Amino acid sequence: MLRVRKRPNSDDRLVLGRECNSRWSSGECVGLATSGFCGGQQLDDSYFGAGTYWDFEGNVLVEQTVPAGGDGAPDADFILLVTALNTQQCGGATLAYAGTCLRDDTDRPVAGNYNQCPTKLSTDPGEARKMRMVTMHEMFHAIAFASSNFAMFRNPETQEPYLPR
Repeated sequence: MLRVRKRPNSDDRLVLGRECNSRWSSGECVGLATSGFCGGQQLDDSYFGAGTYWDFEGNVLVEQTVPAGGDGAPDADFILLVTALNTQQCGGATLAYAGTCLRDDTDRPVAGNYNQCPTKLSTDPGEARKMRMVTMHEMFHAIAFASSNFAMFRNPETQEPYLPR
């Protein structure tokens, strides 16, 4: 059984953070994404909270706010966007693919995508177990089990990353 800790400070709504897409060398955010994408598909804006960034009004640096799109996803710890699109990644032997799209401020995955390549989807009853195993395998990638995510794993006692970044 897979067990994860409940999100800290959770009120049973998952509110996604808006990603900063441009920073000054001092670290301040100067460009905030107004929408989020996952696996090439746009996430519903109602999942996103407010965000702040810095911009100039005339010659004065002013903190700006992008308002919340909504109240977040009720009773959720993770949002999985599922698609069945015939994309470039569907070439060769690839049946499906998945990945993590967004993380919270503790690097915990909060949104991911799963794409089932429609030309590779089998309705043959003899292939049902294989299709279930592919789906489970890819969903594990979406919730963070991929080598590209290992550096994001943290020690639960110290909250320090296990691996250097």
